[in-house]
Formats: sequence, C-alpha cells, structure tokens
Amino acid sequence: MGMTYSSTRGMEKGVTASQAILKGIASDGGLFVPDRLPRLFAGGGADGAAGTVTLPDAPAVAGAAPGGGAPEGPGAADGGGGALIPLGALAGMDYREVAFAVMRPFLADYTDEELKGCIDKAYDDKFDTPAIAPLRKVRFPAGGSGSAGDGQGAAESPGPGALGQARRPDWPGGVGAPSYDAFFLELFHGATIAFKDMALSILPHLLTVAAQKNHVGEKIVILTATSGDTGKAAMAGFADVPGTEIIVFYPKGGVSRVQELQMTTQKGSNTHVVAIEGNFDDAQTGVKKIFADKGMGALLLEKGCRLSSANSINIGRLVPQVAYYVYAYGQLLRGGEIEPGDGINVVVPTGNFGNILAAYFAKGMGLPIKTLICASNDNKVLFDFFQSGVYDKNREFILTDSPSMDILVSSNLERLLYLSAGRDAKLCADLMAGLSGCGEYHVTPGMRAHMADFWGGFANQDEAGAAIGRVFGDNGYVIDTHTGVAAAVYGKYLAQTHDATKTVIAATASPYKFSVSVVKAIRGTQQSACPAGTDRSSGGAWGKTGGSSPGAGTPVAGGGVASGDEFASIEALHALSGVPIPQAIEEIKTAPVLHHKVCSVEEMADAVKEALGL
Repeated sequence: MGMTYSSTRGMEKGVTASQAILKGIASDGGLFVPDRLPRLFAGGGADGAAGTVTLPDAPAVAGAAPGGGAPEGPGAADGGGGALIPLGALAGMDYREVAFAVMRPFLADYTDEELKGCIDKAYDDKFDTPAIAPLRKVRFPAGGSGSAGDGQGAAESPGPGALGQARRPDWPGGVGAPSYDAFFLELFHGATIAFKDMALSILPHLLTVAAQKNHVGEKIVILTATSGDTGKAAMAGFADVPGTEIIVFYPKGGVSRVQELQMTTQKGSNTHVVAIEGNFDDAQTGVKKIFADKGMGALLLEKGCRLSSANSINIGRLVPQVAYYVYAYGQLLRGGEIEPGDGINVVVPTGNFGNILAAYFAKGMGLPIKTLICASNDNKVLFDFFQSGVYDKNREFILTDSPSMDILVSSNLERLLYLSAGRDAKLCADLMAGLSGCGEYHVTPGMRAHMADFWGGFANQDEAGAAIGRVFGDNGYVIDTHTGVAAAVYGKYLAQTHDATKTVIAATASPYKFSVSVVKAIRGTQQSACPAGTDRSSGGAWGKTGGSSPGAGTPVAGGGVASGDEFASIEALHALSGVPIPQAIEEIKTAPVLHHKVCSVEEMADAVKEALGL
C-alpha cells in the first residue's frame, strides 16, 4: 500500500496524501504525519550522522534507479525493497530532480505526471536564479560568534550547484587562523523573497490536483495565520486560482512594514487580508479554533465551501521543504566540499518548527545530518524546551527584529512529540491538552533521548545584530535578521563544541525585507533597531505600539538612516552592499493598499464569513 497519514491525536488514520493536503489539519485538531518515513538514500544514516533518528517503519523505496535519479510510479512509497539512491548521485541532480525524488514516496496517490507537472509549474522563472536555492560559503572563526571568509558582496548569483566565491581571504585572527566552513542556503530567491516560497510555490498545484482526485466540488477556502512571510507567499500562490479563496490573518504591528505592504497590496479577486489586534500566537490559535468549529464547518459546506490551510501545519507545506536540505547536500558534493556519506550539521532560525522539522525528516530518510541546531530569538521557548524537557508558553511575548520567529506556540513541534513518543497518539493528545489548558507540558526521558540530535541555542537582538555586522564587515555578505539569529547561535555552538563538521545555515529571507534593522546592524548602531515591544509596521517606520509615525526618514552620511524609514533604508542597504534590490521590493513602493480590515481575535470567525459573503 502507498504512503498514508495519521493524526498526531489519533482520530484519523490511513488518510491519503491528497486527502491530508486538502484537509490541512485533522478533524481532532492534530497534524498529519506519514505512517512511515521512507528510507531514500544509500550511504547515509550512521555514515557520519548521529544516528538517533530511528523512526518505526522506515522501509527502502521501491523503484529508485541504482545509478541515481528518482523512483518511478505511485508504488515507489510501498517500501518493497527497491534500490536506494546513492548519495553521490545527488551531485548530478538539479532542484526539480531532487524535489521529485524526495516528494515521490510521500505523495503516493499522485501519478508521476501529476507530481512532475506540479514541480515544473512551481520551480520556474519565478525564482531569480536557476539554482533555485544556492549555497554561499563563509568561514566562522574558531571560538567566536562572528564569521568571515567567502561571501556574495555584489557578485552575480552562481549557476546550479556552484558555491559563492571568496570576496576576502582574511578573517579575525588573520590568514590561516583556525576556522570552520559553513554554507548559507539561500531560500529567498522566489517571488516573495522568503523561504516560504520554496513550499508555497508548489502547494496550490498540489491542492488543485488533490481536489480533482477527490472529486471535490466545493470552493476551497485557504485559511492562514502568518507571522509575516507565509501570508504573502500563500496569496501569491493562490491569487486568482479558480475554485479557491484565501484569507490571511496577521498581527497588526507584529510584522515589518515591507511584510505588511506585501500582503495589503496583494491583487486577486479571491484574496483577503485581515490584521488582528493581537500577536501571531493569537492569530494561529484563532485559525485552529475556526478549523475545529463544527458549526462553522457545516455552514461552509452548506454554502459550497470547505477549509484548508497553507500554514506549515499542512503536510503539503512540510514535504516540499525536505527537498532543499537534500539539494544542499548535493551542492556540497558537487563543489567538492564533502564526500558521499560525510555528515553535515544544519542550523535553522526557528519559530513554528516546520523548517527544522523538514531537516529532521531528511535525516530520517538517510541524509547524513549529524546535529540539528535550533536557533531561537528572545522568544526562546524552544531553547528552554530542549534544555529542560518542559515546554512552557507562560511568558512574555517579545516583539523583535526577527518577527517570523516571534512565536511561543510552535505548532510543528507536535509532530516531533508524536514521533518521539513512538507514535503514541494518546500521549501526544494529552500533552497538547496540557498546553491548551495550563500552558505547559513535560516530555518523558525517553522522548528527550529521541530528540538528542537537536541542539538548542538562542541569541538576543544585540547578539543577532552583531552577527549581521560581522558577517558583512568580514565578507561583504548581507544576511537578514532571522539568519542573523542563526549565525549568532552557530557561533555559540562552535564556541562550546569546536565541531568542525561542514554546516548548512538556512538563510530564510532577503535582507531587504528587514532593511532598517540590517542597515543599523551593519553600521554598528548601538540602539536596537526594534526595541522590544515596538510596533514594526506603524507608518512605514519603527514606532511605539499605538504611537504615531515619526515620518519618512532620510539617508545620513555613511549610508545610515535617520528615523528608520524602511524605503530609505532599502536604498541605503543597496548603496552599502551593491546587491540588487529585488523586484518584490520595487513593486510595493508604488502599489496601492487594497486590504484595510482590522479585527479582534474574537471577531476572526465573523471576518471569515464576511470575506466569503456568508
């Protein structure tokens, strides 16, 4: 039988991939998890990896060609003893080929033609480089949290598989000083210049095929909460797609001005954007409540609609993300940085836990990942969890310069809990009930042992800003605020472990999305670009929550920005770095704002009804 999915809370089992993608979230409030994690690669696992990811029922994938390439046919996920893909074969595969090889066993009820069609439509000229997700090599000094060495500067993006070349040969300590190689995996070359494009470029096509397969006649309503990037990427994917409506909720004052304008200027007769008076956790909880509301579900069906999700709680978001970690390994092979079977580490700036969970899935499929470094910002609930085994959301919610990480309820962690508990759905449901009730839960020693491949770290705003400044100062390479958190945490990891393993750092957004903070970090501004508790989107500038806009800023000597105006800082960043301003930024400079609605958390369900004309 092909791959099926079950809810982490036990009430739904044996669900096909297309059904899981259509539903988005299980009827019991749980998340869909594959009933087996397919073993896809030969030469991985214990060959350089930590080896503690041993999920039940991880069969070989039938149909994989011994010489590389992708398994063929819907039966590829059956686990019937077929040949594995040699890791060395990844060096010769482009992004589409890797995506097909990785996704094929997870999407068993999609034909090869259907899946290849979705991939071809997703990963096309919407991306500004044929590499789709190129790597950039840097060096981190031993024992320090800075980085130096190779970087992009104003260099042209390399072709598929090429690694960015060194701009400066020196780093702190001088030429020849001890250092560690790391590679930024640039996941921001899509239409909305954030890593969400990697999965949300394909989800609308997967969903459309799923609706056809399951003879769905109702209009599909995509209901999504966003901390900044998912909303725009989802709307860009679903805008004017026949038979769909998309409604996005975002926290007012909880996203950058660029993120807000990307959403509120979105065209499309089927797109709806609503700001809520609350934070991202409030938005996410409100969306989950709407999904769980049986009365709302019945009303929607009566009106010819059904809900689905574009958040990473949808397995159709998570599975495509696995591909880029596999692709990164292939690029390292092609560049001669590693040999087949060598282990790598992965660092991921983490909020909702979906991105790093995708890397965990890649490891479970046989990719030789040693350590999964989970990087948190000031909202360090995940760091505390990995330190103590206690997840406690009862704490201050802090607004930071890395808004997509400002999350206290990491929804995708539920999938890891379920797998770490040996797929014990009752235990997982009890833990989630504890989180909903008293705001915390404790995992068992056995579950913690299963999570030994994760290393939790955090960096506050000053540390992340310092990392951005050092990376640029030493290399001429520009990273955004979320990637700055990852870089700072990786520096701490090196200082503690001196682990010389080649490391991939997920670069999750273009620095132009957070230019005010990036410019200030590069210029060494002592004051935080976004002090905790400030409104990120007010009037196009950083301003106190509920306060008035300070007005447009003007460039100052040296490329700085006087009052923090985001568009002025974009020009300043361009002048500093020479990196071209993305088209996505140019478009919103003059685009009219089309979405103005604001509501309370309690009014979210009514906002859905209003958007759909119910």
